[in-house]
This record gives sequence, C-alpha cells and structure tokens, in this order.
Amino acid sequence: MERKPISKETRKSEHKICGFHACMALFHNRPGDIIRAYVTEETRKPFGPMLKFCAQNRLAYHIVDPIDLAKIAESDHHEGVCVLAKSPKYPDFKDFLQTAAKPGVVLWLVGVENPHNVGAILRTAAHFGVGAVLVTPGGPASARPAKWTLPASALRIAEGGAEHVPVIVAASPVAETARDLKKSGFALYATSGSQMAQDAFKANFRTPCVIALGAEGPGLPENLLKSADATLRIPGTGKVESLNVSVAAGILASLAVHGA
Repeated sequence: MERKPISKETRKSEHKICGFHACMALFHNRPGDIIRAYVTEETRKPFGPMLKFCAQNRLAYHIVDPIDLAKIAESDHHEGVCVLAKSPKYPDFKDFLQTAAKPGVVLWLVGVENPHNVGAILRTAAHFGVGAVLVTPGGPASARPAKWTLPASALRIAEGGAEHVPVIVAASPVAETARDLKKSGFALYATSGSQMAQDAFKANFRTPCVIALGAEGPGLPENLLKSADATLRIPGTGKVESLNVSVAAGILASLAVHGA
C-alpha cells in the first residue's frame, strides 16, 4: 500500500525529542502523544516500559545504533533515545490571560532565543514551580511567528522541564503584551543592569507576577522598562558585565516564588 505524504501542517504539529530525561518525562506525562520511538541497546532496558506501551498501542519503535540515531535525531547529543511526538497543546496568549486561576510567577523571555538558555530556563522554571514561560521571539512584531516552537535542543537541555511548564508565545508588540498582562492582573517586573534599578534581593514581589528578561546584549526595550511596575537588578562585583540570562532567571524565580 502506498503511504500518503505527510502534510506540512502535520509535520509542524510534531517534534523530535531526544535526551534521556526529556524522553522519560514525555512518556510519563503524555504517552498518548508518542508517534514513534528510537532507542539504542544501551537504553533499551530503562525505556522498556515505553517500548511495551508502543507495542501495545501499535506504535513503531526501533532499536538502532548510536550513529544511525544521531542521523535520526539530527544531533549527536541524543543520549541514546529519540522520540517523535505530537507537539504539546499549550494555551495561546489570549486564552492564557483569561484563565481564572493565574499562575503565581511567570517568566517572560523577550528576544531570548538561544536554545541552551531557553532549555536551562525551562529546567529552572520546573524546579521552582514557575507557572508558565512566555516567549516573545526576536525581531519586529510583524515578522514574529505566532506558532513559534521550542527547538529540539532546548527540549533536551530542559531535562523534562518542558513537560511541566507551559510555553506560550506572545507575538504582539512588547508594549501591547505588557499592557495586556497588567490589565489582566499581573504585576510586571523588568530586569536591568542599571544601578538605578532596585536590588532584586530587597524587592517585595507581588503575585501573580511576570518577570521580563531580555537577551544578553540588547536587554529589554525601553518602552517595556518604562511600563514595568518595578525594574530589578541582581547586584554583583561588577567584574563581569552581566549574568547569563538563564542564571538570572533562576535567581529571580527563586526570589519571586519563595519571597512573594
């Protein structure tokens, strides 16, 4: 029987996940979204329950060598497993704003697109119990993809965190997004390296709140800094220009979750 070609829309709704903890979290949290699985002999035993599930549900799985798996995963950092799965169904930004029970702390990544940083932030967010991560992709609002998805490398680096923290795209102009967040009841905190900003360790976080973080270098746009309820800095020695954004996100998430 001739196989039907897979449509572009279907491909967009699927993604590859590689990495031991990321794939294990996928299996435990949404096994019904698994489409196909690949493991090596080395990881066959720990992923035995997942392979059994695939067999019971007539889902294909393959035992392959590490070299072939690298080609399938499109990465040498597969850690012996790769799963093709349906993309998680996260609420869109408007639906997120209308949810009755607002998450206590939300991280907002403005132009932060390095997959290593995004993955590390998701891992940190899951650790501290951050309610969601908003992503405003870089570039002008007119060119931002409303269907931006997490890169496979970010999913691996998140070590399963992406299965526990919703990732919501906020593709509108930053000023409009900030206004909508505040209008829906969120306190908005922006981060800055300026000495004029408030010491984050002395801040009294109100919840629900959104903490905005910018990409290293450009930081946050001026209109967002002006519209924030408070601008925060993480004090240090000054011997380096700034902290890595994922480290800053971890410090601020800890302060906001435990200090609010």
